[in-house]
Amino acid sequence: MSTKTCWPSDCNGMGMRPLPQRSTKDFLARSIRLTTLLAATSWSVGCATITPLPPPPPLDISVTILPTSGVVTLGNQLTFTATVKNSSDEAVSWSVSGVSGGNASLGTITVGGVYTAPQDLPNPASVQIVATSHADTPKSATATVQIQSDIGVTLGSARVNPREEAARIRQPCMLRPQRRRRLHPSR
Repeated sequence: MSTKTCWPSDCNGMGMRPLPQRSTKDFLARSIRLTTLLAATSWSVGCATITPLPPPPPLDISVTILPTSGVVTLGNQLTFTATVKNSSDEAVSWSVSGVSGGNASLGTITVGGVYTAPQDLPNPASVQIVATSHADTPKSATATVQIQSDIGVTLGSARVNPREEAARIRQPCMLRPQRRRRLHPSR
């Protein structure tokens, strides 16, 4: 006597065909293969459809730079560190006031983040150091560097009385005629 089994039994009226009777060993082997297949893709069983959840959205990449500001004298160096979060690619590219790697008039920056100020003072005397993520190029961080001249001017500490100085300046200048001396003593 052969019996045919339908699975699930409550969906018989929906066009499902009966499953043949199988041995327990064969049933377990097929169940393992089916479970593996169903875990990897979306699937339909009987009257219901099961769809796995979509993967979570990627985390937003962010870039930070330290220090965020600094002061450097002409020709000297200042080191920056950039950190990229939420990305396996932690590399950044460096620029100085919009120029990749910088130049002689703005100063230069190495791939390691070491900024070298220019030899001549730029106008304005500040630059923007920008670290841009390789993984997501719109993501960047900025630091501001003030460049100072290495030439200093010191004024003396002389005290001036403004009234005395004004009186000295207003005095008329008097010229006195001088007699000519004779160069020959005999006359």
